[in-house]
Amino acid sequence: MEIGAFDNPTVRSRDGFDVRYADYFSSEELRCKYADNPRRDLSRIVEVDYVVKGPRLSPFIPDRVDLVIANHVIEHLSDPIGWLVDVASFCTAGASIFMAVPDLRFTFDYFKQPTDIGCIVRAHDERKDRPDPYDVARMRYLHTRVDPLALWDGAAMPARPGHDRPTYRQILERARMEVETGYIDVHCTYYTADSFMQVFEELYRSQYLPWRVELLNEVERGGNEFCVLLKRD
Repeated sequence: MEIGAFDNPTVRSRDGFDVRYADYFSSEELRCKYADNPRRDLSRIVEVDYVVKGPRLSPFIPDRVDLVIANHVIEHLSDPIGWLVDVASFCTAGASIFMAVPDLRFTFDYFKQPTDIGCIVRAHDERKDRPDPYDVARMRYLHTRVDPLALWDGAAMPARPGHDRPTYRQILERARMEVETGYIDVHCTYYTADSFMQVFEELYRSQYLPWRVELLNEVERGGNEFCVLLKRD
């Protein structure tokens, strides 16, 4: 099963894979929503098998799954522990999760701090089911434009956002109003390849997760994401 494949799936059934696709939107909803977006190829949008209208996948997945592909998903989750435990509930024994995860050192999250294990456990204990105003404000306050290729070539670091932007208080107040009207999609957690390994190894060791890190590939030169394979124990 691939989550959020949109118009750029990792695998397709025509290539010999027995694959199902899950998304918040149906295929038709995706075509309508992005009809005027020149960056999307509507002819390549996958046929969504599982339309997931909730914070957890399991109520919408009737099948047993051997491999879950979730690229650029985990950083958007307000409760990564709860989400990963839920995924395990419909996976077979020995199943795997493959993830591509943005490394903050090469993205617009450049000035953020990596999320520590305490933040992730606290979010789980509080049963967060969506980003809160502080998540939204954190995402926006230090958001900056970066050129990953320039960073790899040793160019100067990106310019830190200056005083010409709104104040943190202004950003937070706006976020409070926005989250009252609906779900705001932002990065809730931030990682480097090293910090991800440390946090998720400890989550497994502490028995918060039934998934262990089987493999982690560092960011390839010129890129901005690392790849992780989690294995169900």
